[in-house]
Amino acid sequence: MAAMRNQPLVNGKPVHAYIESHKHDIDMMLECCQAIENVYWSHEGYKIGPEPAYFERVAILYRKSKNYSREVAICERWIAMAENFQAWLGENPEMRRADVTQGSRSKNIYERLPKAQELLKKQRERAVDE
Repeated sequence: MAAMRNQPLVNGKPVHAYIESHKHDIDMMLECCQAIENVYWSHEGYKIGPEPAYFERVAILYRKSKNYSREVAICERWIAMAENFQAWLGENPEMRRADVTQGSRSKNIYERLPKAQELLKKQRERAVDE
């Protein structure tokens, strides 16, 4: 039962139940992101690496809709958790195990942020010119 408290849930189901079936549903993906954040930030003494897949998916959906400000924000939300997790691991090296903040999806989010910031800057410049 203790493991369930560490598992992010949406509508009583683990978030992984939604990654494929709702991958085009931005609202559901955002709910999954929020559930991951709620679990992550609620644990002070013990941390589980924040799963990046849902944040990456939301960032992709925001990019497709040209909503660059929200793309930047969702990347920043995940990066805040990832950096906090890395700091926690530095203080708790005995807890090092599979670290999702070092995988390819994580790398994609880190690489996506400056691109999204540049697109947002250009979008704002165009809006001023119009």
